[in-house]
Amino acid sequence: MKKVLFFLLVSLCSILSAKELRVLAIGNSFSASAVRSLPNLAASVPGCRLILTGASIGGCSLERHWNEWRKAEKDPKHKPYGISFCDTADLSGKTTKRGNVNELLKNNKYDIITIQQNSANSWKYNTYQPYADNLIAVIKKYQPQAEIVIQQTWSYRCDSRRLTAWKIDNTAMYGKLADAYAKLAKKYSFRMIPTGYAVQIFRAKTPVKFVSPDFKALEALKNPEQHAFDGEVVGYCKWGKNRKTKKICLLKDMSHLNFHGEFMQGAVWFSFLFDQPATAIKFVPRGMSAEQAKFLLECAQEAVSTFKQPGK
Repeated sequence: MKKVLFFLLVSLCSILSAKELRVLAIGNSFSASAVRSLPNLAASVPGCRLILTGASIGGCSLERHWNEWRKAEKDPKHKPYGISFCDTADLSGKTTKRGNVNELLKNNKYDIITIQQNSANSWKYNTYQPYADNLIAVIKKYQPQAEIVIQQTWSYRCDSRRLTAWKIDNTAMYGKLADAYAKLAKKYSFRMIPTGYAVQIFRAKTPVKFVSPDFKALEALKNPEQHAFDGEVVGYCKWGKNRKTKKICLLKDMSHLNFHGEFMQGAVWFSFLFDQPATAIKFVPRGMSAEQAKFLLECAQEAVSTFKQPGK
């Protein structure tokens, strides 16, 4: 009898602690990486069901999001976004299609909707407005019950050519984008998902410090040879087709999250959305050691736990 009561109590506690969230991520490649990584992580934690929709256009700024909204209002057949859908209750049911944000906001109901600026403009607040205000207004109009949150994106890898062109380093880029996002968040009393802050924590705490590669040495590599980028969660190389020459070459990326970075980003989002410790995540992707996963989860948890939300 005691065993029966015990199991009933455990079941009741599980039901009470269970949480189901419907989330819409409006963004670009910097949100698409979270949409890719998050479902498996959330599915590994009992009682956390995530129904996640991603709406993204590569490099899409707040200005373009607003312009695409206006175009789709005039022509509902205008569908510039890649729309992805996933329910952690059935991970085999992931779907992708073309669409627009208008139909998503008007035809569905969400608990949380995320927005962000594109990375190239993230550190320049003058590029946020009036487009952020306009986008927020239509979200509030069609989804008054939803909480709007901002994903704080991250700074590029230290050897990014864009940083050289802008005459800033990645620490300065982070400081400026953190200030810009905080200004928008404070205006509306929005919470922020501190992905960029987690990247800074990783950079400060990683036992192996990143060393910029010799790019001439990279050019000497032969497919499928790779270069390891230890000590960074931003940037990677992969073999692919050059858009201009159409030839297979080693493509170098110094702005997007790599395999480890996407895992950490997903952990930050999970902890933030479900108010659960990132260390509760049991999923470890193939190719990542348990030790690596543990460190990334600790960085994610520290970011969520210690990040100072604007206005608080």
